[in-house]
Amino acid sequence: MNNIFIKQNTLENQRLVVTQHFIYKRAKIFVFLLFLVSVVIPFAFNIALIWINNILISASFSFISICLVIVCELLKAYIVKLKYNAALVQQKFDTIVFEMNNIFCFKEDVIDYYLEKYKNKNWSRKNNWYPDYGKMNKNEAVFYCQKENVDWTNNLSYKFIVSLIMCIIFMIVVIIINLIFSNGTVVDIVTLFVIAMPLFAYTCSGIVKIINDHSLLTNLKKFFDQIDCLIQNKVKIESSMLENLQWMIFCFRQNQYLIPDWFEVLFHNKLLNSEKIKVKRRNM
Repeated sequence: MNNIFIKQNTLENQRLVVTQHFIYKRAKIFVFLLFLVSVVIPFAFNIALIWINNILISASFSFISICLVIVCELLKAYIVKLKYNAALVQQKFDTIVFEMNNIFCFKEDVIDYYLEKYKNKNWSRKNNWYPDYGKMNKNEAVFYCQKENVDWTNNLSYKFIVSLIMCIIFMIVVIIINLIFSNGTVVDIVTLFVIAMPLFAYTCSGIVKIINDHSLLTNLKKFFDQIDCLIQNKVKIESSMLENLQWMIFCFRQNQYLIPDWFEVLFHNKLLNSEKIKVKRRNM
């Protein structure tokens, strides 16, 4: 009753899937560079300043630190740009596959630039991006494909939040144990926290951002659940509802926290199996 499963696997649409993946991958590389500049280097400076008692070197470190702040802001701006462009390519893929392309205005020159840039790249997960809902009517199939996007991101972000919180707790416990067994003074406590501050600040900001993202996803998921309830009650789903959902997904994608690829790999099979169970239940 719909051709989403077939259409998504055409050469043109698979190129869009591969392209968005590599734009996100590039963005994550720059996120890692941001981590080095904002955490690792200041962390090393703080340790070095404990052992180096030289005014000239201290002044040099201070100047470099100011420069690093500027570099961090430039990196953040570039990451924002990459996330927007990746979301744009992903939106192009979705709207073509869902046949919504008449309601979205795309920066075709930007999309064409990245398609050309990554034309020789390949990705093993480009096939069957969405599950087979071929027996459903078009609007219901589109809805469940959109819902899978939200559910996947929601579940992965929750796992990442838990992991970051566990890392924070672990760091605090290690510092406390170290102070207890070393009979650390107040000065030692302050020194340790000053050294660890860049890492604490970076991790905490990540947690806050993901919690905000997760909150938005939770609210979006409630909207999806309401529409899902309408479907279960045999209420017809209008195309305008799906178009609004697609805009909401696009807005979220361009602002979302980028979870590292290595973390997603850890849970990919588990999340995939969970989605397969849902697909099987919906197709019954």
